[in-house]
Amino acid sequence: MITKERLKKLFNYNPETGLFASKSVNRKVGYINENGYVRMRISGKQYYAHQLAWMYVYDEFPIGEIDHINHNTSDNRIENLRHGTKSTNLHNQIKPHKNNKSGLLGVSIHSCTGKYRAQICVDSKIKHLGLFDTADEAHQAYISAKRMYHPNGML
Repeated sequence: MITKERLKKLFNYNPETGLFASKSVNRKVGYINENGYVRMRISGKQYYAHQLAWMYVYDEFPIGEIDHINHNTSDNRIENLRHGTKSTNLHNQIKPHKNNKSGLLGVSIHSCTGKYRAQICVDSKIKHLGLFDTADEAHQAYISAKRMYHPNGML
């Protein structure tokens, strides 16, 4: 694990742009991976740039997760980063997972009835919001619940 002293010795970080530059050759470092996150290789080990940005500014490697407030995972400006948990990070989710067949966040197809099921996770428990004839109706139920249960999450 890299130390804050070594990080600051090797790199400059600009909190306004979110970019790291090598002090030795004064050029931007890092690459964007397949998930849109900026990664950096230091002494043969891979790091996420948002975690290193957090350490650079706050002098400690983050415990837990760092959330990109604007959902742009390559935007590592310090004002766009906030410390949280897996749960709070998921509250900020705006797109459904790749394997979601309905294409809408919080909506799935109920296998027994063929209707659209809306559900939300609250305090690590799945809360059933109902079965609906259309995906849009189910999604609206999810949106309403999200505003109530996760008011700080983004939509």
